[in-house]
Amino acid sequence: MRFIIILDPAIISNVSAYEPYNSGIAEDVFVKWAEGRSPDRDEYNNDNMLGYVWPTGKTVFPDFFLERTQQWWKDLIVKERQKLNFDAIWIDMNEPACFGTNDERPWNWPEGELPYWTLKCYEDNKYDSPPYKTNSLHIEGTSV
Repeated sequence: MRFIIILDPAIISNVSAYEPYNSGIAEDVFVKWAEGRSPDRDEYNNDNMLGYVWPTGKTVFPDFFLERTQQWWKDLIVKERQKLNFDAIWIDMNEPACFGTNDERPWNWPEGELPYWTLKCYEDNKYDSPPYKTNSLHIEGTSV
């Protein structure tokens, strides 16, 4: 028998004593908006991109293109391995995936919990609204 843990790299931001978030802020390892463009800058005092995935609350996403992020992630895994002996890691949702982007309320937002919150992307930009859309995006069975 083997013990495999599953990790989603989205890091919860609303837990004050959460070491992965606090050390990530200190090491400056999260995906960012262009300087000064974060819609949450007033609340968080940084340009980190916030999303909503599995934890209840706003999450940040490690920017694995940065070498310091890769080292920070490795150090966190080594520390965890020293506490919990596991055989392998399944890293799930390794991309900065968000549920309900630009929606009023994500599909998995806790029922009755207010306020609803989702990642809001800027309207007209070449990445979110390319001139030639593919048929690979589907919402509730309808091609967008």
